Amino acid sequence: MNQENNPQREEEQIKQEAIKEELLRKECLRNSLSQVKDMIRRESRDLVTFAGDASISYQASADAEVFSFEPEENKVVVPALWFIEKGYSVEETKFAFYHELGHFIDMRKNPRAYLKHFEQLEQGAEGAGNHISEIMAEKNRDDQPLPDQDLVTDFAYQELYTLYTVFDDIYVNDLVRKRSPYYATAEGYHHVASLYQKLGYDQENLMTLPKHQQLIYYLFQNELKGGAAHITRVDPQVLALINKKILGRDLREIVDENLKPRVGKLTDPEKRYQIIRHIIQPMYLELLYDELRGLPFSDIIGAPDSSRTKKNFRGRSKRKEEDPGVSSEEETNHGEDFNPFKNSPQGDPKQEAISQEQIKKILEEFAKQDTYNNMSPEEREAHNREKAKAEFDQKHGIASLERTDYESIRASVTDYRNSMRMFWKELVERSIEYDDIVMDKKRRGRLNVDSFVGEYPNIIENQLKGIRYHPLIFDEVEVKPSAIEKSETIQVSFVIDCSRSMDQNKIIAAKQAACLTMLSIKDFNIYLDETRKEINNKLKVYSEVYLFGTGFQKVKEFERSKRFQKNEADIIKSITAIRAIKGCTNDALTLADILNTLSLKDKLMLKNQKLKKIIFEITDGEPDHPLETAARIQQLIQMGIYVFGFQIGEVNETESYLFNEVWNNNIPGLQLGIAIGQDLKSLPEKLTVTLKNALKDMGVRS
Repeated sequence: MNQENNPQREEEQIKQEAIKEELLRKECLRNSLSQVKDMIRRESRDLVTFAGDASISYQASADAEVFSFEPEENKVVVPALWFIEKGYSVEETKFAFYHELGHFIDMRKNPRAYLKHFEQLEQGAEGAGNHISEIMAEKNRDDQPLPDQDLVTDFAYQELYTLYTVFDDIYVNDLVRKRSPYYATAEGYHHVASLYQKLGYDQENLMTLPKHQQLIYYLFQNELKGGAAHITRVDPQVLALINKKILGRDLREIVDENLKPRVGKLTDPEKRYQIIRHIIQPMYLELLYDELRGLPFSDIIGAPDSSRTKKNFRGRSKRKEEDPGVSSEEETNHGEDFNPFKNSPQGDPKQEAISQEQIKKILEEFAKQDTYNNMSPEEREAHNREKAKAEFDQKHGIASLERTDYESIRASVTDYRNSMRMFWKELVERSIEYDDIVMDKKRRGRLNVDSFVGEYPNIIENQLKGIRYHPLIFDEVEVKPSAIEKSETIQVSFVIDCSRSMDQNKIIAAKQAACLTMLSIKDFNIYLDETRKEINNKLKVYSEVYLFGTGFQKVKEFERSKRFQKNEADIIKSITAIRAIKGCTNDALTLADILNTLSLKDKLMLKNQKLKKIIFEITDGEPDHPLETAARIQQLIQMGIYVFGFQIGEVNETESYLFNEVWNNNIPGLQLGIAIGQDLKSLPEKLTVTLKNALKDMGVRS
C-alpha cells in the first residue's frame, strides 16, 4: 500500500515544489520591478541629463525581455526580468540604462544612415556569401551537396551584422563615459567590467574563437578595459593586423580617433560605417575566409546525415596552434564543438539584444520624425491631415480604395458645399425672431416719464439738501429670441437606385448628390451647435441612406449625436457603397420600409411639427410596381413627410410618362418629381435647391 502511494506522493511533492518556484519567481519579479521603478525615479535627473531630452519617459515592464524604445511615445521600456538572475548593482544597472539609451541617441542622430546600412549589409552579405560558396566548392572534392546559397548568405549577413554591432557597442560605451564621467574613472571601469562579466563577455583568452571574431572582440576588450587589452590573448595573425599601420595609424588608433564620439559632439553613423566598411570589414572577412580554407569540407558543412538542417550548418575546429598556456579543452572551446559560424563569442546571440526588426521599426519612426521636423508649416499641416485620415480609416475599417473614392467625390462637390454653408447661415439668421423685453427702474437708459413724475419731489428735495441722488427713472430694453415652437428634429432619407441600368456616370452623379447633401447636413449641425443659445432650440438634422434594386439595403442609419467619428465613417462607407448591382427597380419596397419603421413617437412628433422628414429618391427608370410606389408616396405625404423623386439619364417615352404619373400627377397640386435628364452634373445642385426650398423656414412654422 505504501509502495502504491509513493509515486502519488512524489508527484504531489513535485507539483508543490513547482508551485513554490512559481510563487518565488513572481515574488522576485515583483521585487525587481519595484527596484527598477525606484531606480528610474531616483535617477530621473541623471537620465534626463544624459539623454539631453526631458521628454523621454522610462517604463519598467514585467513582460518585456529586452530594452526597447517606442518612438511614437518617446518611451524607453526597461525589462525587469533582465535584472533578476544576474544580480546587477545600482551602478551596473545605471550603465545598462545609459548603454541602451546611447544606442537610441546614436540611431536618432541619422536614422536614414542606419536604414541605408541595413541595405549595404545585405549587399555585402551577398558578395561574402558567394565567396564562401566558392571556397566550399573548391574544397568539395567528393561532389557532396553544397549548402543552400540563401543559408550561406544568411550566415555571412549575421557575421557582418556582428562586426558592426560590436563597433556600435564600442561607440556607445565611450559615449556613456563622456556623458557620465563616473564610468571613465577606475571605479567606473570596474563596474562596467563586472557588468560585462555577468553578461558573459569576460574571456581574456580569445584564441578559442575564430580569428575574425578575435579581431573585433580584441578591439572591444581594448575599449572595455580602457586600453588594457594587451592582456587579452589573440592569434599572432590577428595581432599583426591590429598593429598594422594604415596611414600611420594602427587599428586601435583608428578606432579611438574615428569610431568614438567627440566631447560634446556625436559622430555620424554614416561616417563610422564608411570607415568600418573600407578598412576593417576587408580584414574581418579575409580572416573568416582563411578560417574556412583551413577546414576540411566535411567539417565546414557538418556531418552529412539526415538530421542536418539549416540550423546546424556548422563545423568542427581542427586548429592546432601550440600554446603552453592553453589546455586542450580551452583550445576546443571548453570541450564543445568549434563552430566558425557563430555570431558571438559565446555562441548563441545574446537574448538581451534588441532584434533587427525592432531596430528597423525604430529607425523608420525616427526617419519619419526627421522628415516631419524638416517640413514647412504648410507641409506639416498637410501631413497631419493625412496622418489623421490614416488613423481614422484604420480605426473604422475604411479601405484605401474607399477613401480614394470618397475623397474624389467630396472634392467634386466642394463649390456646392460652400454655397450651402452660406445658405445655412442665412437660414438660421432669418429664422430667429426677437422680442423687446423692457425693464424699468434703471439708473440709465430710456427716460420713463411716469417714473420721472413720481420721483420728481424726491429729486428736488435731495438737490436742496445737497445730497447726490440717483433716481431709478429709466427703462432698459433687452432683445431676446422669441420663445416660439420649433421643430426639434429633421430627418433626411436618401433612396438610391442601384439597379443594373444605373451606369457608372449615373452612379457618380448619385454619389455626388448624396455626398453633398450629407456633408451639408453635417455643416448645418455644426453651425446649429455654434448658435444654439442664440436660436433657442434643440434642432438637429440627421440622414440615412437606402440602396435598392430588386430588394433594398440600408447602408447608413440616422446619426447618433454623441458619436461624431462613427457618423463621419458612416458617411464615407455609405457613399462608397453606392454602386450598380443586378436587379430591378423596386422602390416601393424601400418606401414601405420607411413607413413601417416609423415609431408611435415619430408619428406624434410629425403630427405636432416636432419632427420633419424629407425623402429624396434618385432613379433612372420606371418603377417595377408604379401603383404601389404611387400609393406609398400618398401615404408618406398624408403623414406630413416630404417626398421628392429625381429621374436621371436618358429615358424613353414610357419611362418619362410613368415617372410623371407617379411623382407629379399622383397628388393634385403637388409636383414632386424632377427630371434631370442627361445633364447629370446638375443633380447635386438641383437636389440641394430642393432641400433649401423644403427647409426655408427651418421648421419654425409649417
